[in-house]
Amino acid sequence: MTVEQRLTPLGLGVLLAAGVFLLLLLIPISIPGTGRVFHAWWDFAHVPAFACIALAVLTLFRSDRFSPGWRLSAWLATLLAVPGIEILQGFLGREQSIVDLAYGVTGCLLGGALVVGHRTARPLAILLGLCALAYPVLLWGEDRRIEQMFPVVSAFDSALEKTRWHIQGCDVELRQGWEVTLRDDVKYPRLALLDKRQDWSAATGLGLDIVLHGNDPLDMTVVMDDAPGVQAYDNRFQQTVRLAPGTNHVHFARAALARKISGQPMNLKNVSGLGLYFNRSDAGRRLRLTSLFLATERKE
Repeated sequence: MTVEQRLTPLGLGVLLAAGVFLLLLLIPISIPGTGRVFHAWWDFAHVPAFACIALAVLTLFRSDRFSPGWRLSAWLATLLAVPGIEILQGFLGREQSIVDLAYGVTGCLLGGALVVGHRTARPLAILLGLCALAYPVLLWGEDRRIEQMFPVVSAFDSALEKTRWHIQGCDVELRQGWEVTLRDDVKYPRLALLDKRQDWSAATGLGLDIVLHGNDPLDMTVVMDDAPGVQAYDNRFQQTVRLAPGTNHVHFARAALARKISGQPMNLKNVSGLGLYFNRSDAGRRLRLTSLFLATERKE
């Protein structure tokens, strides 16, 4: 009996899905502005993709013509294909990631466990799937919490908060807010909120609560963009404030936020980035971020 004769409609569907997944893994795809939760689920998609590929390979080798040794070798080859595909993606314009590699291996193990049929294999497969699901589910729950906090944009009170920010030249510790220590390895140490585009059009202002350690003032530049990617200098909001030692309540009025350096209006319905920039010459200085929030009109 040939392999084709042994394939059920479900088996053919698995083979077709595996081919589609393999194609998607090799095509350059970029989806900007979608946020960390979307990207977490996008990374998790490597689990079902490689599980399906492993199932397809093992299905093809289920013929009586192949010994168990051949089937095991085919499955191990599928495992080795995970880092191979990840390396190949770097030459095809795709981002390479250790996370994707871990998810891919998990998917292969899951697919293999489902095919083995041993009484402990399927519970193991379920456990692997639940472990892989943990991170995107936690991020999804964190996003719901942040939505409920609005107009507080960040309270700097969660271990997952760092995943919303791009941090360079700063050491950050969670301690009643973010304890930030500036380093000198980049010209402008910075913390940039790039999680996803947000509608801040109802804001009457933007506020930051910051505690500056030490006895000397510190300059901080706040930059806001209404378009993704690196913007021209005058195509953004930018303002430098001097922080005083101790507690600072920084406030930017809407009139200031609504204008770019060029004088053109900011699109506050589509805020795509907010950055806090410092200077390399201030390396070693420490500050604590406790709240980033929007001021809004009170409703009676």
